[in-house]
Amino acid sequence: MQALSMSYAPVAAFVVQPASHGCGSSPDGVSTSTLALARPSALRLRRTLPSSKQLNPINAVSYRSACTLHVFAADASIKTERWVLQPIGDGDCNHLDEAVPLPGAIELAADAATVGRVPEKADIVIPIATVSGLHARLERKGATLFVTDLDSTNGTYINDRQIRPGAVTPVPPGSRVTFGDDHLAAFKFAKVEESTA
Repeated sequence: MQALSMSYAPVAAFVVQPASHGCGSSPDGVSTSTLALARPSALRLRRTLPSSKQLNPINAVSYRSACTLHVFAADASIKTERWVLQPIGDGDCNHLDEAVPLPGAIELAADAATVGRVPEKADIVIPIATVSGLHARLERKGATLFVTDLDSTNGTYINDRQIRPGAVTPVPPGSRVTFGDDHLAAFKFAKVEESTA
């Protein structure tokens, strides 16, 4: 457990509680008290105060400024998980009339989104001729991603297996998801975990 120390600034509302009034006492004669926070997973705070024998009741301000606040970070990091479809196509455009760039990565921020070529119909737009105007639907349910083909012209595939239109199909992490074009609209599904302090 990592301890962070900072000076405790003098405040008028500070209350001194010597060991005889309910504070614990450590072997070195330092009295301590623990402040409980609203969230159980939050940081624990401990005030380290000189023992009652060391208190100078006449000069309470200098006593307060000498206090130290210790912050114990049991698990201060917050873990978040991003669901991402990374493009893995080879970019070959020979089957099209014109060259088009590979689409970028798709991050699934919402619980449900549609995929297609036409911006007026789809939430996630893949501007490639072999992708239908409204091609498929992606849904996050709990810890699982599901894809449904919306009767697209060139089909939706999971690991090279075409899924039946209308069938809600789970997509395991690491799977290849193809929206009609193996060269330009193929993606690998991944759950990316990130920690923030």
